[in-house]
Amino acid sequence: GDTPHMVVFQGYLYAGAISHGSGIPSQVWRIPYVSSNASEWELVVDFADINPIIDTVTYFYVWNDTLYFGTNAGAQLWESTDGVNFTQNEYVGNGFGDSSNQVLSSFVEFNDYFYVTTTNMKGGQLWRTNDGEEWEQLTDDAFGKGRAVSELRSLRTSFGLLWLTSYTDTTYSEGTAIWRSSDGVNFVQSNVDGFGDINNNG
Repeated sequence: GDTPHMVVFQGYLYAGAISHGSGIPSQVWRIPYVSSNASEWELVVDFADINPIIDTVTYFYVWNDTLYFGTNAGAQLWESTDGVNFTQNEYVGNGFGDSSNQVLSSFVEFNDYFYVTTTNMKGGQLWRTNDGEEWEQLTDDAFGKGRAVSELRSLRTSFGLLWLTSYTDTTYSEGTAIWRSSDGVNFVQSNVDGFGDINNNG
C-alpha cells in the first residue's frame, strides 16, 4: 500500500520531512520496517545539499521495483532502485516542461501504466508512462474544467476502475469533481460537482 508521505520499499519505511511551503529544504528518511529503535532513522536525501528550494515531498510510490517521490519547485519526479541513491527523472524534468505545474500530486499504477497528476492553476494535468521515459498526457486542463480544478489530487484503483479526485477553487467552480476510467485513457465524471454543494471543494 501507499500513503502520501510514507512507503515501504526493500524492507525500509520511507518518510518525507516537509515544511509545507515555509522554505526549509525537504528531507527523506528511512528506517528498517521492523525496527522500533528511533535511533535507526537514516537521512537518505537532503535537499539542502541538492536543491534548497524544494521544501515539499508530495508523494511516495513503488512501481517496477523503483521507489519514486514527487516534489514542488517545478514538479519534479525523483527515483531510486536501491533506496539510497536518488536521481531526478530527466523525462519529467521540471513539470513535464510546463512551468505552470507546481507539484506532482499523486501516483498510482493501473493496467501496467504509472499515472501522475499535477497541481496547475490553469487546470490539473494527468500523465502516464509504461517505461518511465515516454510520457503521455491525458489532460492538460482537468478534463475541460480549467482553473476551476487546480489540482488533480488523488488517484486510486478499485473494482477494475481508475478513480481520480480533484481540489477546486470555488471562485471558479461548483465544487469538487470525481472521475473514473475503465481503460485509463477515457474518463467520465462520476458525480455532480461538489455533490450539489459548492462548499465541497476537495
